[in-house]
Amino acid sequence: MSEIGQEYPVVMRMAGMWPENIGGYEKHRTRECGDVGHVDQNRSNLNQRLIGNPTWAQDVHNEISEMRMENFADELEKLEKRRRPGEAARRLAEGPRDPWRATRHGPLREVILTANRKWFEDDLTEFLGEGGPNREDQFQALAVEWLIKEFGDDCVHARADRDEEAYHIHAVIVPRTRLKDGRRMLQPSKHPAIRQYEDGQDSVGAWFEAAQIGLTRGERRKQKIRDALDHNATVREAQRASGDDSAEDLVSVPEHRRHVSPRKWRMTQEQRLADREI
Repeated sequence: MSEIGQEYPVVMRMAGMWPENIGGYEKHRTRECGDVGHVDQNRSNLNQRLIGNPTWAQDVHNEISEMRMENFADELEKLEKRRRPGEAARRLAEGPRDPWRATRHGPLREVILTANRKWFEDDLTEFLGEGGPNREDQFQALAVEWLIKEFGDDCVHARADRDEEAYHIHAVIVPRTRLKDGRRMLQPSKHPAIRQYEDGQDSVGAWFEAAQIGLTRGERRKQKIRDALDHNATVREAQRASGDDSAEDLVSVPEHRRHVSPRKWRMTQEQRLADREI
């Protein structure tokens, strides 16, 4: 338990993103269209860019186009040096390729960081005095530090939203890398927090826990599922060896929860607000 009020889990959601999704992301950011029924537009002016340039979206598109053309030119040059005119002609006809390997999730990532609304509403005056940082300020500073620590310059954009039910931060990750053959590529797995989702949850949980502000890692449900399955497998093996088919020592396996994407998370917020107004 933290010294400041009750503890709540810090929430991190991550979903794949394609370059063509950036336009829709920006339209939602500016509240031009999309699922904005849950937005209090009287507070939209309080939203704040935290990381990246105002032109980040166009910058990303331009950079990806440069990667395509640079890789293409380099590939043609290598084929010419190896005196493979036929193969070079075929590649020239095919044109530039996307600078990422085939993936069903997309080469970019959208991240959402937030916490339970009640945590943001806790009064800190008793602990920090008048004029001290509020919970949004605390969360924001730690979240920005974590994004930079975890993703560095690959975090090209982050913003704080204050016009929805709970304060939260959106971020976009562009995982740049250069392969041994010289190609510039987008490779999400370069970041441990993306490669293993649980590692990302561990990282952000430990980061906020260290600050001792009442936020902790969320439930380790996958580990509980693994532990339960391992336990039951051991029990069943012992039952087969002894001839006793009693199931008294078996434990229930926690239900597997599917990861909630940022889009579905936003839809849930809208429905919750609608239900409260009925």
